[in-house]
Order: sequence, then C-alpha cells, then structure tokens
Amino acid sequence: MTSATFKAVISEVGYARGRLFTRNPQSGTPRVSAEIHLEEVRQTPPAGALPFFSLKKAFPEASQLLEDHCLRQEEQRKDALQVDFEISGGELRCATPEPLERSPQAAVAIACSMVREGKISQTEALLKVDPDEIRRLLLPTFSESEVRQALRQGRLLTQGRQGWGGAVSGIVVFDASSAWELLKKGEAALLLCDKLTYRQRDALAAVSGIIVSTGSVLAAQGFERPCVVASDLKMVEGGAQISGKELKQGDIISLDGGSGQVFSGDLRVLRGRLTDDALTLLAWADEAKQISLRANVSSVEDVQVALSFAAEGVGLCRIECLFQDDERLPTFQVALKDICLGASEEFETVRRLAQEIEEEAFALFEACQQFAERRSITVRLFDAPLSAMLRHWRDHTDLPADYFVEPMASWLEELNPMQGLRCGRLSLMFPTLLRLQVRVLLRAWQRATREGTSLKLQIMMPGVTDVEELRVLRRCVEHVAQKEGLNQPETGSMLELPRACLTADLLCEAADFLSFGTGDLTESTCGLSRYDSHLSFLPAYLAQGIFGRDPFSSIDENGVGALMKLATHSVKAKYPAVELGTCGAQAIDAKSLEFCCRIGLSYISVPPHHLPVARLAAARAALGNA
Repeated sequence: MTSATFKAVISEVGYARGRLFTRNPQSGTPRVSAEIHLEEVRQTPPAGALPFFSLKKAFPEASQLLEDHCLRQEEQRKDALQVDFEISGGELRCATPEPLERSPQAAVAIACSMVREGKISQTEALLKVDPDEIRRLLLPTFSESEVRQALRQGRLLTQGRQGWGGAVSGIVVFDASSAWELLKKGEAALLLCDKLTYRQRDALAAVSGIIVSTGSVLAAQGFERPCVVASDLKMVEGGAQISGKELKQGDIISLDGGSGQVFSGDLRVLRGRLTDDALTLLAWADEAKQISLRANVSSVEDVQVALSFAAEGVGLCRIECLFQDDERLPTFQVALKDICLGASEEFETVRRLAQEIEEEAFALFEACQQFAERRSITVRLFDAPLSAMLRHWRDHTDLPADYFVEPMASWLEELNPMQGLRCGRLSLMFPTLLRLQVRVLLRAWQRATREGTSLKLQIMMPGVTDVEELRVLRRCVEHVAQKEGLNQPETGSMLELPRACLTADLLCEAADFLSFGTGDLTESTCGLSRYDSHLSFLPAYLAQGIFGRDPFSSIDENGVGALMKLATHSVKAKYPAVELGTCGAQAIDAKSLEFCCRIGLSYISVPPHHLPVARLAAARAALGNA
C-alpha cells in the first residue's frame, strides 16, 4: 500500500492509532521506529486495508515531529521511551511518553549505549538494569526459527501461564520412578501432573521440566526446574491430554517456562549467554561492589563455570558430592558399611575409597589454582542425613537386602533425618570417617600446592551446635597434619542453627572462619521444612499475605536476619580477624544480598550460574549503601 493510498484509507476510516519506540524493544538498538494501526469505525472495513503501516512512510512530517519530541524526552528522562499516539481528522495527538517495555537483552544494551552516548553514568547504568534481567539472559531458549516453524505446523499444544525458568525438550513421564530411570540414561524427563504434591516430591530432583494444570510451582522454582501452568492439561487413565490432544509416557514434547508455550516434538535449545554489553555492565559492577563473590561447587566443571563468571574463590564445596559420584557410589556404600561396623582407615575398602576421593579433591584444588587473586576453597565435611541417604539407596539402587544389617537397619527408622544423624555428627560418631576426610583433603591440598602456588584451604564442619564439636575437628586436623608432615589448613563452622548463632563468639575459640547456611538456619529458626512447606501451606501463606516473601528465597530479616546480625556483631567485637560469610541459597536474592552487605559479611557464595546476577546485585547494594 502506498502512502497516498494509506492516507486515503485514513481519511475514509477516520481514525488510526500507533506506538513509537525510541529504541528497539527487543535488541535495544538506538533507532526510532513507529507502527500505525487502523481502527475501523464503520461496519465494513475498506477493501485491501492492512492492519499495520510505517508512520514515517505515511506521515513523514508528523513522524518527524513525534520523533523529535520523544528524543528530547529521552534526553531529559535518561531512559528509552515509548509513546502511544493517534491520528484523527488529520491531527496527530500523543500520550505522555512511558518507559520502554524491553527484553532483557535490550535492557542491558540500552544502559550501555546510553553510557557511550554520554547520557548517563556507569553508576546510573548499573542502577537501571535489574539483576533479574541478567538471570533471564542466561536462561536457555528455543531457536526462534524452529518456534516459528512449529507454530506453522500446528505443533503448539497450549499457551499456558509462565511458571519458571527457560526452555527444555524431553520425554513425558507421570511418576518419579520413570524420571529416575531416564536420568540414569542421561535423558531429560518432563513431568506432567495435576499439581505438585508430596507424591511428586521424589521426582523434582530427577526431572528437567514440569507441566501442571493448577496450583503453585514454588517447589519447581526451588529446584530451578522450567515449568508451565497449563489449565487445559487433564490427567486421564494411561496418560494425559492437553487441549484434547493425547500424550502418553515416552512422547517427546518441549516447554518454555518463560513464554508458557508447550509444543509437541523436539525443539532445538539454545544456551543462554552474556552479550558483549552484559559483560561490559558486569565489569562496571565488579568495580563498584564491596563484597567478595565466591562459588558453591561440586565438581571441576563447576569450578570452570565459576572461573568464566569471575568468581573470587570457592565458598562451598560439598564433600559428599565426591563420595556419591555415580562411578564411586558402590565403593562408598561398601566402605560406609565397613566404617559403621568398626573398620579402620587401613581396611581395604576404606583405603580404596580414600584414594579415589583424594584424586577427585586434587583435581578440584588444581582447578582452583586458576583463580586470579584470593585463591581459596572451603570444603564442607560430610553433611548428608544418614537415614534419608540409606532409604534412597534402598529404593533407587541395587544394594542387596543383607546390606541393611545393624546398625544400618536401625538408622532406616529415624523419624527426623534432618535433625538426626547428619552434619558433623556422623563424622564425630565415626572417627574413621572424620580422619578419612581430613587426610584426603590435606594430601590433595599438599599435592596441588607443591609447585609453589598458593591456595588457602578451609575445612568446615556443618550443623555445629557447640564449640566442643569444633574442638574435636581442630584436634583431628592438627593430629593428621603433624603425623603426615602436612600443612595445616584453617578450620571453621557453618552457622545454621540458632544456638550456633547465639554462641558464635564462643565458636571462635576453635574457629578461624564462620559461614551462615541460611537454608538450614531458616528451617531451624522458623520451624519450616524447605522440602515440605512448598508443597503444602506456604503457597497459601504467600497468597494470603501471611508471609510477605518466601523465606527460602529471601532472608527473613526479622527472624533469621536478627540471628545473623547478633552473631556478626558478637564475632566482630571479640574476634575481628575471623572471616564471616554466607553460602546459603538465599544469597542469590538481591534483597538478601543487600542485607548481607549491610551487616558486614566478607563474602557470599552462590551456585556458579548465579554469579553474574550476584555481581550486579552486589554492585547495586554497594551503590545503594553509599
């Protein structure tokens, strides 16, 4: 349609409306664009009328006036804008310009380009981009071309409600056992169910994505699983239906937690990435932040990711991940039984387990040598609840029935595993297990630093409630180091129980450092279970406003936070040299990170893929506190 024809249509129809953007809403490119849309004011639309047309082509003079006005407004307001306008009776009228609705990529690009244009400072750019925009940049997405093709082919099963996370393709399952079987084969399972209840809890750790028909998806968010709420999902005998289309176990589907779309068949998944502008923004953030950022890791691969995202060390390495590696698990199962039956470090199975773990620990320490400055790694001793671990083995591994002799059989009956034989208690009850962990860590550390490179090792005991527990650990470390002629690392404690926080200054009599474990601290302080509450009352509490925020996603400042402040104050007053940090899950929340900065923690430690988000949040916290 030519401009003249379009103007004629406007004259005939009488009214048109449109929206102008000072920058591209998807890419952030600094280029003004505007589209105009015909409004039909009569019953029969004009023949051949198109719904959209370029304002610049149709009304170049009006377009220039509107563009100049909006660019002046952008200059004054220091932000990209959009403005709704209308053309009626040959006159142009526009509403008040509003901030541009932008994609995460555009948000970052606009902030950086406005710095380059001299319109805002680096500090203003950091405050313009929400940390969640960085998180969304890193989420996996489907190939846009494949999505368009799938739409043309009619493969869209439903347009559901956004739940959480990015995009994933996988195999339909309806129960936990099927999900675990696929996980063992290295295949992605997508769970379909009416809603998330206790029945699905065992599946959450094994699936790669979730579709529910109703209810809360808090539990899926806790596991960081992509999920979609599809009201047209119906569970039927032998399978499920979405919009009337049948789905059976084993079918392949694709879901996008960001858009809410669910497709039949497989779609190519693109990994999220940091754009050049995002890397620039994060470099500015690193200059502004005032707290050290470390990574929680379980493998060499985790360390490599942490390095790529500018971690400043490892704040938490869970040693049980080294014990329970898939290839090492059979050795560990036999050795643990022998240890519980009284075996010493010289017993064959125990010695073989120690050798395997030492090699894995050495590889981790070697990888940590690549950190640029404060090279450090904090290793937490064995923390898994024994009875829960044994029950999982009984249900999901091929252990023979006679494995569960006493005392293993008795421990299966423990009623409250999370408050039972776990944390450092297991190591203290079985000194062979404690000495095994300490010895392999010291040997691997010595090997990794033999070439003259420096790497600080911190050995941390979880679940401590009394200083005497720490003294046992310290004596064991000193004994092993002296006996084998090895260097002595720092020893410290998790603060994840109220009593530990209340007596933090006493713990410092035997601790070189302390680290808040805010997940367990929230459970023990608030009397909530992170494994149960998301599947029962917590969604209702949040919906009704009884809780303002999920306490497992954001630090409860009035309760948990009060204990953290008390502990920090008492330690700094008496033992200012003791390092204080946190490795709890809530540290990835921007509000919680700001709180950690405010009370004076030295560092926070988060999962490697959350580091970019934490870097921006830390900078914003520092700028907000300036």
